[in-house]
Amino acid sequence: ISDGTARDGLFTTTNGVDFVSVLDADWTIVVAADGSSEYRYNGVAMAIRATGLNDDACGIYASTELGKRLNPATPEDDPEPLEYDEDAVNPFGILTLTYNWSGAPDLDIGVTFLDLTAGFGHSFPSTGGPVGPYMTWTGDNTTSGGPETVVIDLAAAWDTGDISTFADVLADADWFPNAGGSGPASLTVTYDLPGAPGTPVTHLLHPGQITPATTDALSLRILADGSVTPTGTDWTATVRAIRRVPVAGVVSLAITETAGTVTAAADPVFTATLPAALGDVSHYALATSDGTGGLKQLHTGPLVLGSASAMTVNAADELEISAGAINYFIPIFRR
Repeated sequence: ISDGTARDGLFTTTNGVDFVSVLDADWTIVVAADGSSEYRYNGVAMAIRATGLNDDACGIYASTELGKRLNPATPEDDPEPLEYDEDAVNPFGILTLTYNWSGAPDLDIGVTFLDLTAGFGHSFPSTGGPVGPYMTWTGDNTTSGGPETVVIDLAAAWDTGDISTFADVLADADWFPNAGGSGPASLTVTYDLPGAPGTPVTHLLHPGQITPATTDALSLRILADGSVTPTGTDWTATVRAIRRVPVAGVVSLAITETAGTVTAAADPVFTATLPAALGDVSHYALATSDGTGGLKQLHTGPLVLGSASAMTVNAADELEISAGAINYFIPIFRR
């Protein structure tokens, strides 16, 4: 995967329609039977491909509304400024941003408001304290559990005229490289208005490995009407297949036969040589590879297993194994 703002790199599969990131198993690609496909984080679609083959994950994926938050950006159009009224009620409140993480040490943060940034390597001392006239930071937490918190007094910024109709806040997050941390983190946002405590909202983050923190995690626009909106822009991800160099070998099927009856059939596997029988498990060669890209089908008729079961090729070009309650289908390989 490349060209996107989410997890890139190599994805592998065991069944041809479900893929998982080699670097972070929380990132997956799932191809549906109708040919649509989803690029997911923790099971939630971050980008989708609406059409395609039902056995091919390749193509261009477009970000979903939720996925756009992975590409934070403030809106281009700013609301009209409020006219000054000395008798007006202050429309703003207190914004609290709390970072949490687990299982890895030392997440570094960066919270930017009015061109000042709180976080390790951005503002000192690292023990925390005021960052400019409106922000307070709890300081650098190097443990494996967090938290780190930044509180922004938007009401005070409105009183002094530094904000009028809206306030933009950008949150960054990265693992401190020397500590070896990795994986996801979270950011909980709470906006309290006078007499109206806010409801905490938690957002998943995908930190990189940079210090000081510069990986965009969440962009927020807070309006005078009390709304807090995560903002971002559309992005695409390109999924391409990496073709392996052909190798010589054999495609075989492992079948368990107990007392003359087939009791289990495993998925076909490709190995350099035909595996040896072990106990009740036998391996039947279905096709061979010549090492130059060709597969040769070995069986065109029935393959008798003992006296109770048989494998036959049906009209749908599938190999069917029937024994008792077992009905197992695999594709026939053709040169």
